[in-house]
Amino acid sequence: IFSLLLGCSVRVQRPRDPATLHFFWLTVAFFGVCGFSYSGRLDRLDWVFYWGDVVAMLALPPLIMHPDGETLVIANGGIKTEQASREELNLDSMRPSLAYLNRHTGALLEQIMPEHNQMSVRHLAMHDDGTVMIGIQFQGEKHINVPLVLTHQRGEPDFKPLIMPNNQWQRFHQYIASVAVDSERNLLCVTTPIGGCAAIYDLNTRTLIDDISLPDCAGAAVLPNLNADKAGVNNANANVKTKAHSGFIVSDGQGQLTALTVNHLATAELARVDNVERIFIDSKCHLMSFDNHLQAL
Repeated sequence: IFSLLLGCSVRVQRPRDPATLHFFWLTVAFFGVCGFSYSGRLDRLDWVFYWGDVVAMLALPPLIMHPDGETLVIANGGIKTEQASREELNLDSMRPSLAYLNRHTGALLEQIMPEHNQMSVRHLAMHDDGTVMIGIQFQGEKHINVPLVLTHQRGEPDFKPLIMPNNQWQRFHQYIASVAVDSERNLLCVTTPIGGCAAIYDLNTRTLIDDISLPDCAGAAVLPNLNADKAGVNNANANVKTKAHSGFIVSDGQGQLTALTVNHLATAELARVDNVERIFIDSKCHLMSFDNHLQAL
C-alpha cells in the first residue's frame, strides 16, 4: 500500500514529467505482486486475486521507452516460476531476450537472444542515443564465465559486452541488480549485492573505470550535475584536482546512500596512471535499509 501511495503522490506533484508516469505504473505493479495472493480455493474472490497477481507479474518486467517515442523496450528474463513459491521451473529451457515493440499496436519489431540461454535479461537503462544498457543475471553453473553487462542498438544482430579486465566477470558473482546510465558524460554504473560492489564504466572506451566495495548494494541512479570542486589525491606523481561534474547514487541494505563521482583526470590517464583515485566516494548512513532499485525523478 505504501508503494502505491508513494507512486500516486509523486505523480500528482509532477503530472507532466514522463518519469513520474513510469514510476507510478511501477508502483502499481509492485502493489499487485505484493498485495494479490490467491489461497487456492479458486472461488469467485480467489479468482480475482489470482488474475490480479498474474496481471501484476506481467506488468513488472523492466520496460523502458526508446528515444524515438514510438518503441517500447522490454527485458524478458525468460524464467518461469511456480505461482506460490516462485521456484524456478525452466532453468534448462529458458528463453531470455530483449524485445522491441511498437507502443501503439504491440507488434514485435525486433528480438535479440543472448549467447547463452541462461543469461537472464533483467535490467535496462536507455542512453539518449538509443543504446540500451543491459544487466544480466546468469542462472547457470557457478564456474561458467559469461558477460554480465551488455549493450544493444536497434538493427544490431547481437548484444555487445562491455570490457572486463582479464574477462573476470565472476567479480560480479553472476548477478547484476541495477544499471544506470549518464548519457551526458557517457558513464554507466552497475551494482551487484552478491558481489558486494558497484562499478562504473566509461562508455567511450567500453572499459571499466573502477569498482567500489559496497556490501549489499543494489539501487543505482544518476545524480545531477554537482558543479563542485573536489580535492584531488596526493600521490607519487602529482596533486590532482578535478571537478565533480556528475555521478551516481547507490543504495544498500545496510542503510547507506553512497554518491560516486568519477575523477575525470584519472579516467583520461587510465592507461598510464594507476595510483590516482578514480572514483570519489561520499557515503551517508540512514536508519533504514534500502532494497533493489532507485529511480531518479
